[in-house]
Amino acid sequence: SDEDPDEGLKLGLRALEADPGNLYTYHAVGHNYAARGAYGDALRIFERGNSLERYPHLLWHLAEVHAILGDERMTQDYWSSTAPELPLFERIELCWRRELLRHAPQDMHTWKSLAAQGEQLLEHSDFLTIWMHHWIGLALARAGETEKARQQLARLRNLPAGRDSGYWSDLGADLLEGEMALIRGDLETAAEWMTPSVQRIHDMGGGSREQKDIFQDVCLEVHRRLGHAEMVMELAQRRLQRNPNHFQSLAALAWAYAQTGQAERQQQTYRDIVERAAAGPVNPQIPAVVEARQALQTTP
Repeated sequence: SDEDPDEGLKLGLRALEADPGNLYTYHAVGHNYAARGAYGDALRIFERGNSLERYPHLLWHLAEVHAILGDERMTQDYWSSTAPELPLFERIELCWRRELLRHAPQDMHTWKSLAAQGEQLLEHSDFLTIWMHHWIGLALARAGETEKARQQLARLRNLPAGRDSGYWSDLGADLLEGEMALIRGDLETAAEWMTPSVQRIHDMGGGSREQKDIFQDVCLEVHRRLGHAEMVMELAQRRLQRNPNHFQSLAALAWAYAQTGQAERQQQTYRDIVERAAAGPVNPQIPAVVEARQALQTTP
C-alpha cells in the first residue's frame, strides 16, 4: 500500500505464492517494485505476468521500465506490439517520455498517426476517460493540431471543479497547458503551468502513481533546462525519497549541487549513479550515467 509499501510488497508476494496465476497481483507487485526503483525485480514480475497472458497494460509497464532504463530497442518492441496492441494513450505517453527524457525525437508521421487515432476515438468522446482525453490533447498539440488540442483543453476546464473531477479541471488542465507551451518551446510558461500541479500530483485522480510519474519527470527536465537549481533540488529530492534509484533525479540533483557550489555532494551523487547503474539492468548510455562518468573522469 502507499501507507506501508514494505508491508504491501510482503502481502503481494504471499498472494503470488498462493495464486501464481493472478495477473492483478503481478500488476500490484510490479507497481511496488517500480515505485521503489527495484527495476530488475519489476521487469521480472511484469515478464512473469505477461508469460501467462499478454495483457496490454502489463506490456505498457514493461515498455515504461525499459524506457526509464534506456533500452530503446525493447521499448520500441513493446510500443509497436500488435498482439495485443497497447492502448493509444499509453503509446502517446511512451512517445512523449522517449522524446522529452530519452532525447529520442519521434518523427512527425508518428505523432500525426497517433493524433488521427485520437480523433477517431473522440467520435465517442463521452466513453473516454479524462486520462485519455488529456493524452489525446497532447498528441494533437504535438502533431501541430493546436486548435483541436485546445478543444481538449477546454473539455478539461469545463469538468466539475475540485475533487469531483479528480482535480482535472484545474491541476490536470494546467498540466496540458504547460505541455502545450513546452511543445511551442516556451519553457518558462511550461514551468509556470506545470509546477503547481506537479507539487499536488497525488491529489489528482485518473492514473496510478507510476502513470503520473511522467508529469514529475517532465517538470524536472523543464526546470533543469531553465537553470532553476533550487526547484530542481526540491523536485529531485521529492522523487528520490520514494525511489532512490531514479537516475534522472540523481543526475539533476548532482547538476543542482554544482550550480550551488556544493562540489562534494555533487561528486558523491555522481558516484552513487555509477554504483547503482552497475548494480542494475541499466543501459550505460542513458544520459544520467554518461554525465556521471564524464564528470568523475574530469575531477582533479
